[in-house]
Amino acid sequence: MILPQPIALIGLGTDSPERAMLQKMRQSGAVFMMGQNPDLPLMPERPTLLDFFHYRFSDIAFMHLLQCARFALDAGQEEKIVLARLLHDAANGALLRADDGYW
Repeated sequence: MILPQPIALIGLGTDSPERAMLQKMRQSGAVFMMGQNPDLPLMPERPTLLDFFHYRFSDIAFMHLLQCARFALDAGQEEKIVLARLLHDAANGALLRADDGYW
């Protein structure tokens, strides 16, 4: 069962499907997935930040984050600012849409 993110339902005038899905899970004996999502490319056993960019980020998120970090570099910002710009939308660009329960 795939549960859409709550923000995906805002403005649609629909109730969250969580209650019905939880009831269905209880009846079937299913549990929440805590592991590799079979619909996604396999992550290395010890993933690096670059692996997340490569295997989990959409192309547009990947380019957006790199562009933001590049702007910070070009502006002469210190390393922690460049890193913050590189990661600022990581959850939106990848994890929330992919397998945040596992990672």
